[in-house]
Amino acid sequence: MEWPSVSLQILSSCQVRERVAAGEFDIGFFADEITTEGIETTVFAEQPGVVVMPEAHPLARHKVIQPHQLAEVPFIALNPEDSSRLRLERFLEEHNVRLNILVHAPYAFSVCELVLAGLGIGVVNPITAFEYSKRGLTFRRLSVEAMVVCIQAIPAGRLLSNTARDFLSVLRTQVTHEESQIATYLDRQ
Repeated sequence: MEWPSVSLQILSSCQVRERVAAGEFDIGFFADEITTEGIETTVFAEQPGVVVMPEAHPLARHKVIQPHQLAEVPFIALNPEDSSRLRLERFLEEHNVRLNILVHAPYAFSVCELVLAGLGIGVVNPITAFEYSKRGLTFRRLSVEAMVVCIQAIPAGRLLSNTARDFLSVLRTQVTHEESQIATYLDRQ
């Protein structure tokens, strides 16, 4: 497949939403804590968060991590406004568990980098965790579902261009493939 010029940018969820609403981006992806007023949205991906840790971490011997185990070690948390973090904290409150938060980080890859540096463990989306499993991190299921939701957005009233539609199709295929790889990885742990 030959692609016309495509520009990819990594920005904060708020910045992506603003650029989509202004019509500067044909399509954008962001976390679900951002308002969707003035744009058309759909859920692109929804996955249960996983616990990331160095391969030699004592929790790595467990197939599934229980809420109380998260409180026993330093925790690298997503920023306080992150919706997946808020969902995780709600579940943990139901189990009377408080995290021992060492650092707040804005992105899943930031959490993984800090975990890779040995500062603690964290909970992130499984696709990011899977990429970091190639660099020395491992990840495990969490016994409570702390869903991570990715929203797809387009400017209100605008149809997707053929290029954007093709690109979205490639992304969906890739996510489906990676979800299959992640399930296999987790089943083998």
